[in-house]
Amino acid sequence: SRGRESHRYFLRLFNKKCCEQGTQKVHERVEVRGPVKKLKNIIKHYSYNRVDNYLAKLGRYSTLGAEKNIAAGKKRPQALVFICVPIYFFRNYLINGNIWNGKEGFYWSVLAAFSNFIKYIKMQEISKRKSESEANKIRSVVHPTSEESVHMMLSEHA
Repeated sequence: SRGRESHRYFLRLFNKKCCEQGTQKVHERVEVRGPVKKLKNIIKHYSYNRVDNYLAKLGRYSTLGAEKNIAAGKKRPQALVFICVPIYFFRNYLINGNIWNGKEGFYWSVLAAFSNFIKYIKMQEISKRKSESEANKIRSVVHPTSEESVHMMLSEHA
């Protein structure tokens, strides 16, 4: 395997007594107290073994990523949503070298680009729901429903 992802190191083996689990919901981390060493040989780790597994994970992670970005105040302009798939594909497949990983590199590059697209769409959906919810709160204060009006009149006369 070649490409940028093939040469990244991830902590896979650790003593639970000497570490703490990070609080991040996406891209979780383990903080180790003490020395960390790299193994001489490669451990092959497959995050998923079927497209179904990937898509299920994509659903969860894209929602968590969108919520995290919104909480951090990040916004994605509509233009970026339109062009993110080809940009991310180009970066992953050509610039990061996944072209050298055959059809798996192509598949991974397409899916990685698609996952960013889904995350951006979810960011827009969440932002829209929040805006609508806030607008509904304002409307209900300015123009209460008939049930709320009756309740307000009764409480004023009590």
